[in-house]
Amino acid sequence: TNRWLYLFLCNSDENQLYTWGMAGSTGVLGQGSLDNIDRPMRIAFTSSVQSMTVSSIACGGSHALAIFDERL
Repeated sequence: TNRWLYLFLCNSDENQLYTWGMAGSTGVLGQGSLDNIDRPMRIAFTSSVQSMTVSSIACGGSHALAIFDERL
């Protein structure tokens, strides 16, 4: 049986990333668990990434991707 999963990823004006949707067995939401999330939740980053700006985001069938640029 095929089961469709869904994933949402957004970047806020404050340079924060949020995810929500169905994590399935792959944990694609980036929240550190396999729990489904029904509302946007901010992804917590390490201090080294917090000093960077998100330049692009993308989602696929079993992944989410964010590309960062260093802030100048």
